[in-house]
Amino acid sequence: AGALDWEPGEPFFDWLIPNNVFETLSSDEATCVLRIRYNISSADFQGWRGFDEESHDPEAVDSLYNAEDAKMGGTDPEADFIGFSNTGATTTSFPLKLNVDTAHIGRTFEDRSHSFKIKRRPSSGPCSNRRIFNLNVKGRRGNIAEVFPAVPYDFTPVKLEVGEGDCIHFQWTGSDANPEDNEGHGRRMTDRSNIVELHSRGENVPVRHGYAEVADGSTWWPSWGSMFPDEATVRKMAYLDQEISSACDDAESDQDASSNCKYLNAAPAYFDGGLVPMINPGWYAFMSTRNNDFSTQSQKAIIMVSHFTIFLIIFGAIAVAVLIILCLTFARYKIVTQPDRGIAQSPFGGIILWSSNWVIACVKRTWCWHHPFTTLLLITCMGLYGVGYMQALDDGEAAPSYRFAKGFGRCLDILCNLIFMPVLRNLASWLRTTPMAQVLPLDDNLYFHKTVGVLIALAACGHIFNHYLKFFWHQRVGSGLSVTQQAVMRYTGMSGHLLVLLMTFMFITALERFRRQHWKIWCTKYTFSGHSLFVRVHKLWIVVLILLWTHSQSFWHYSIFPVCLLIIDKLIGRLRGQKQVELVSAQMPTRDVLYLTMQPTDGRRFKFQSGQYLFLMCPEVSKVEWHPFTIS
Repeated sequence: AGALDWEPGEPFFDWLIPNNVFETLSSDEATCVLRIRYNISSADFQGWRGFDEESHDPEAVDSLYNAEDAKMGGTDPEADFIGFSNTGATTTSFPLKLNVDTAHIGRTFEDRSHSFKIKRRPSSGPCSNRRIFNLNVKGRRGNIAEVFPAVPYDFTPVKLEVGEGDCIHFQWTGSDANPEDNEGHGRRMTDRSNIVELHSRGENVPVRHGYAEVADGSTWWPSWGSMFPDEATVRKMAYLDQEISSACDDAESDQDASSNCKYLNAAPAYFDGGLVPMINPGWYAFMSTRNNDFSTQSQKAIIMVSHFTIFLIIFGAIAVAVLIILCLTFARYKIVTQPDRGIAQSPFGGIILWSSNWVIACVKRTWCWHHPFTTLLLITCMGLYGVGYMQALDDGEAAPSYRFAKGFGRCLDILCNLIFMPVLRNLASWLRTTPMAQVLPLDDNLYFHKTVGVLIALAACGHIFNHYLKFFWHQRVGSGLSVTQQAVMRYTGMSGHLLVLLMTFMFITALERFRRQHWKIWCTKYTFSGHSLFVRVHKLWIVVLILLWTHSQSFWHYSIFPVCLLIIDKLIGRLRGQKQVELVSAQMPTRDVLYLTMQPTDGRRFKFQSGQYLFLMCPEVSKVEWHPFTIS
C-alpha cells in the first residue's frame, strides 16, 4: 500500500511495508526487489493515466511515443498552436516554433530494478523503542547534463527533522560502473560519499571538532558540539572506516589510486553507518567532501534535532496533576450529591473525600491560589518560551544558545504589548460597567502593570545573555565575526542596545524610592523631583514602541490590536480632558486628606460611576504632573 505525493520539484511515493513480512518468510530479514519505470513528462501529458487500471489507457505516456513519435509532434514542432482566424488579408498562417526536445520530454526512458533489505528493529539498545529515520544519497557521477534524467549527488532527505532520542540509519549505495568519461572527483567510474559537519549550510570547510586538542590536554572540551554522540561516530561518517584496512597512503596524490583515502577511494561502494541516536538537540549542517564542489555542484543537507524531552516531562507532569485533580473533584461531587449510593458507599468513598479535602486545603494555601492571574501570566510565558524555542529550530542558526534567546524573545513580543493593557484607564472604566468586572482584577491594574514590567526585565536579561553567548560562539567557531561586529554593527544590535538603555531608565525611574526623591540642581536654587523625572521618562514609550517594531520582525503582528486600543484610549482621554470643571470648595478634614468639591461648567448633571477618578495638576508644584483623585 502507498500513496503518490510530491513536494515542489520532487515527487515521491510513500510506501507502507506490510507488518507480516517476517512472519510470512519465517525470517528476521527480507530482500525486496523493486522495478521502476523512469517516465519523464511535463504537465502537457497524462503521465499516470492508465497505469492503475486493468486495461492500458491509450493516452498514457509510454515507450510507444518516444523520439519522433512523441505526442507533441516531434522535436521543435511548429504550428498555429493558438488557432488564429485567417481572413486572407495576410500572407502568414501565424505559426510558432517551440523549443522542445522529444529526447527529454514526454517519454519513457527505461525500466530499472532495485533491491533492498527489510530488517527487524533492534530488540534492545537506545533505538529499540524510538522512531528510526533513513538518510541516503541519491544521484550519480557526472554534471547535470551527463546524468540526465537522473540528478547529481545529493543527500535525501536534504532537510531531516527528528526529535531528541530518535535514531537515524546512515547508509547509502554507490556504484563502480559509472560512465568512464563523466566528470567527478576520486577514482574514475566510482561513487563515494561521506558526512562532515559545517558551521552553516553556506560554508564549504568542515568544522574542527578539536578532539586532538582534548587528547593532548590543551583544552578541556571539543570546540564544536557534534550531532553525533562521540568521536568514533564522527570519524566513521567522515572516513568511512578506510583506516581499518590499512590501505591508506596520505602522501598519494593520484585521485585514481585506491590508496588515496582523501578521495574515499579505499571505501566500499556500500556504506552502512548503523543506527545513530540523536541525543544532542540543535541544527546541524553537513556535506560530502568528495562531491561538494562550490563551482559545479552542492551535496549538503541539514538535520534538525528538536529538544522536546524537557517540554514533554513538564507538560506531562502538569497534565497528570490536572487529571488527578479533575478525577478527585468529580468523585467528591458524586459523594457529596449522592451520599447514599454509588461511590459514596464504596470502601474508597471516605478515602476519596478525605484526600480531595486535603488537596483543596493545600491548593488554597498556595501562592498560585491567591494570585491566579499572575499564575496564569507565568504559565503563558512558559508556553510562549516553548513556542519560540521550537520555532528557532527551523531558523538555520547553528549557535546552541540561539534557540534560548528566541524563546525569551517570543515572551517579550507578548509582554511588551501586554504592559499597555492595565494602564488603559478609559477601557478599565468601561469594563467596570460590564460583567467582566466580576472576573478581572481591575482595581489591581497598577500591580499587574508592575508585574509585567518585572517579567519584561527578566525575559530581556535572558534574551540578551543568550544572544551574547551566540556572539561569542560565532567569534570562536562560527562566522568569525567579532562580538562588536555582531552586537553593534548591525541594526538589530544597535536597536536592541538602545531598547535596553531606554527600558532601564524607565524601570529605574518607576521605582517608588526613586519617585520620592528630590534633587537640587548644582549651583542653582532650583530642584526637581524623582516623580517629575519618572513622568518625563515614561513618555519615551512611543520611541520604545517604534524601536520594537523595527527590531523584531514579528513584533508588529502582536502589536496591532493593543496599539489600536491604546490610540482609542488616548483619544477618549483627550476629548474628556477638554471639558471644564470649576472648584466649588476645598477642605482638609485631616492633615493628610484633601476634600475638593467640583462641578461641570456647562451645567450638565454629572453621572457618577464606580471607579471614576479626576486628574488634577497644580502648576505651582509641577506643570507636567497630573495626579488622580478618587471621586466619591
